[in-house]
Amino acid sequence: MEPPTWAKAPSLAADLDRAFSPEEERTLSEDWVVRYRNRLLQAENNGGHCPSAGSKATVCEYRDRSTHLFAREKELRCDHCDSLAQNGTVLTR
Repeated sequence: MEPPTWAKAPSLAADLDRAFSPEEERTLSEDWVVRYRNRLLQAENNGGHCPSAGSKATVCEYRDRSTHLFAREKELRCDHCDSLAQNGTVLTR
């Protein structure tokens, strides 16, 4: 017996958060970083599952002000890199 279709559906709350959040498309740099509103977000490379450099990613800011990064409709875990070196490269923590 196959489970009902609603059992396969993603959370409605997550869908509503994304549906009502502003989205902006960005391009991933060589080190998987995107700039969004003068902040840097670095996607985590989870065992090679991170999209390639130059790929398009979508940044969403939910109503609770949390920032989410998506590529190919999948959410990527990301780090907020708040510090920039003088030459514009990302500083490690």
